[in-house]
Amino acid sequence: MGLGCVPLTNRNGPTTKRRVNGSWRQCQEPWGDRRQELVFIGSKMDEVVLRSRLEDCLLTDEEMLFPPEQWALWVCPLPIPTMEEIFAEQNEGDQ
Repeated sequence: MGLGCVPLTNRNGPTTKRRVNGSWRQCQEPWGDRRQELVFIGSKMDEVVLRSRLEDCLLTDEEMLFPPEQWALWVCPLPIPTMEEIFAEQNEGDQ
């Protein structure tokens, strides 16, 4: 059985916490502890630049009201490398 967020009851009434690796984590209603995470593993990454580029991808409240078909027309703010650039970067790491 996998770990999950379940309602627990204590002296103070129901709560939504779970124990993970020895610590208690608060769950968010109504979805419990479901979340998505991005993990970047590598070297020579500039965290400030990476965060800035990812934040540029976030939609504003106003943009969220547009239909997804309109989102598809927008230019992606993240650089999309060519295969040649990817291979060149991999070869740099091998040296």
